[in-house]
Amino acid sequence: MSKILFAITCFSLVACATTTEFKEQQSQSDFGFRLEDTKYNDMFYVHSNIKEGTKPRYVISYVGRVVGETCLKRGFKYFDSSTESAPSPDGKVQAYRTVGFCYPTAQRKDINVLFAPSLTDLADGAALGVENAKNTKTKVRAGDVLKLVRGKRVHSMLDLKEAVREAARKNEKTIEMVYLRKGKVLRIKEPLQDSKSVLDSASLENFKNFTE
Repeated sequence: MSKILFAITCFSLVACATTTEFKEQQSQSDFGFRLEDTKYNDMFYVHSNIKEGTKPRYVISYVGRVVGETCLKRGFKYFDSSTESAPSPDGKVQAYRTVGFCYPTAQRKDINVLFAPSLTDLADGAALGVENAKNTKTKVRAGDVLKLVRGKRVHSMLDLKEAVREAARKNEKTIEMVYLRKGKVLRIKEPLQDSKSVLDSASLENFKNFTE
């Protein structure tokens, strides 16, 4: 079964100002979140437990606030993130894992192909499928299934964004991607290009408007 995927769509955190305050956990089974650092100051994970039955749009607001506020505290004004469901610690809460990326400017590297969870999982788990190839020069087509990026298995948008960010860190101009199309293997080098699809963290004042 494919993981449930979310993309942050709260473009201004002012719009999320009525969201219930989301607190850091005292234990891993508590309602709330905990941060997990990586070796990069501008990349981290958010592990969150949210009350069972919470609507996806509120999940997006909760994790969006945490990612945006964390980036602000680290000196970055812009952010991007990707969230996927995770195993529940006790069956009473919905658990999620989010990767947060911070940016100094409203620009990041991306590929010009739109993905969505594949309707058919591969033998080793969930996969992403090409929903729309916006770049007319690419060789991929809608329905192709993405398997590997930079030699690593990709199961979700979270995995894909991590791979793209790593390629950008190394100043790579293209990123090698392996697709499956009707049983055939396609190896394609997609160009990395500038994208402005990041979110403005606004100011810390916006976060103070969250209510208990």
